[in-house]
Amino acid sequence: MEIVESDFPRSIKVRLEFTKPFKAVNPTTFTFTPADGGPRSRGG
Repeated sequence: MEIVESDFPRSIKVRLEFTKPFKAVNPTTFTFTPADGGPRSRGG
């Protein structure tokens, strides 16, 4: 997992690279929404 971009405090983009059991690269973005008690995240 590598963080490729950060737009603090709104979102983080990561690159997930798997080698086993199958090779795959999956870009993923987590967006954050302010909430009481701390931010809530929505992955995608």
